Amino acid sequence: MTEEQDDMHPPVIHPMVRMHPSSGRKSLNINPLHVYGIVDMPQEEAAPLLDEIFEHALNTDFQHLHNYRVGDLVIWDQRCTWHKAEAAYSMDEHRLLMRAKISAVG
Repeated sequence: MTEEQDDMHPPVIHPMVRMHPSSGRKSLNINPLHVYGIVDMPQEEAAPLLDEIFEHALNTDFQHLHNYRVGDLVIWDQRCTWHKAEAAYSMDEHRLLMRAKISAVG
């Protein structure tokens, strides 16, 4: 990002662990592209801990690579799933992507 763009996105603090509102299960709320440290922990301690967490989380045993076919519908719970788009298709290929947010009431 340019310096001006960077200034528009100041650092924010988020909890590292969050609880799923429906299941009560805990999940990590961190991303290796956006986490720079841990509040109240010296960087020389936080960096190796974060590296270990990310290495574990990025293990291929925990990954799903979807090979899209015509008519596929893929759904995930964004509250507890990391996801990353892969440009594994030809740029001249026609694609239609739709995103829907579903909210449970009650």
